Amino acid sequence: MMDNTQRSLLSKSLLISASLVLLTGTASCGKWWKSDTRKDEKPAYKHAARKIRSHSIGLMRFEQFLTGSFSSYAQSQRDPEFYEIVLHMVPIWEDRDDGPWLYVEQAAASNAGQPYRQRVYHLEQIDKNSYSSSVYSFENPERFAGAYMDEMPLAELTPEDLSIRVGCAIVVSWDEDQRAFVGSTNGRDCQSELRGASYATSEVLLRKDRLVTWDRGYDANGEQVWGAVKGGYVFDRVLVIGGGISGLSCASMLHESGIDVRVLDRGYRIGGRCTTRRTLEGVVVSDLGAPCFDADDPVFLNEVQRWIGSGACARWDGAGDSFVGVPTMDAVVDRMAQGIDVRSGCRVDRIMRQDGMWETEVERRDGARVTERCEQVVLATHPRESARLIGEHSNMISSVLGSVETRCVWVLVMRINDPLEGLPAMVDVGDDRLVCCES
Repeated sequence: MMDNTQRSLLSKSLLISASLVLLTGTASCGKWWKSDTRKDEKPAYKHAARKIRSHSIGLMRFEQFLTGSFSSYAQSQRDPEFYEIVLHMVPIWEDRDDGPWLYVEQAAASNAGQPYRQRVYHLEQIDKNSYSSSVYSFENPERFAGAYMDEMPLAELTPEDLSIRVGCAIVVSWDEDQRAFVGSTNGRDCQSELRGASYATSEVLLRKDRLVTWDRGYDANGEQVWGAVKGGYVFDRVLVIGGGISGLSCASMLHESGIDVRVLDRGYRIGGRCTTRRTLEGVVVSDLGAPCFDADDPVFLNEVQRWIGSGACARWDGAGDSFVGVPTMDAVVDRMAQGIDVRSGCRVDRIMRQDGMWETEVERRDGARVTERCEQVVLATHPRESARLIGEHSNMISSVLGSVETRCVWVLVMRINDPLEGLPAMVDVGDDRLVCCES
């Protein structure tokens, strides 16, 4: 709990820089009645341990800069001639030793569930300072739509399914002055029949936080027939650390504003105070977080009404004006996370400021360590966790967060096989529900 002095200090320093924002606690728009804080779980992960790679530092940097989710929202707001496009790239076949492989998905933000481009990129080193990205297509790509959010469907994709797009490889070199990879396809080598084109070209500038791509198609006379005219598409992203109610509320609002966002959460499943325990087979065991919540804020109440309309929420039939998730509390969590790139099992160990960017060191559930890079980071974690991550950037705020007192709540979860008889403390109200009576 924060006292008034702590709140004042924190409010005056909420924005650590132009691009690191701190949220602590749950969303302020409602009350989420807290149960015991969930412990870190270490379930069996669905992938075997990856082999240790022997790629060069430059090739690993090339892969890291490409990996992630990007959006051209900011550019589309500045210039209506550019559409709002979302782009996702995730590693696949990580046990191979012939260079990194990426699954790529690109779509209009207004129709994100139906990508218009799905490819596989194979990254290789050419010489000390040059790298190539070979481009592959595959049949029936629609069956993998949205697979960047869940690696399981991609397990069905094999190298034998791929067809190389001859002449369409992009060759880049590291530009130290720009701190970026810069390159393009080679002349007219990449054949294309799209919209009457004879060939296509691609130009790329790749930084830690930003990807600029300029794809154009030309007819046999060298006249442009498709693609942007003014310049390339500019893709940016925002990173939210913490997949509880605060983090998902923030991510949901960003997403609905058209901003591409990724959420990292260290738990086996997102939710925070809306945790529903399941077995590894997905069978619901119990809600371990908030059994219900209030909606005091009118804006939040409007959002709750939308959840009710979607079937994810309902009014609680007990005392008070409260709400519950349907059929379990994490239905609300799933509703908030719709369309958002959410990664569970990702523990953020450190946040660093490097070359004007934020770099987050992340340990994944399978033990692999990766680095996320972006211009904007939102912290939406427990005060102690935020204090740890923010310590090297602001001692004052770290001290305030570290002094916040938290109180535990013990929760008893029971499974009762036999009917309750002669127990006045509990009343069986049907539908496998029990009501606890005051005693």
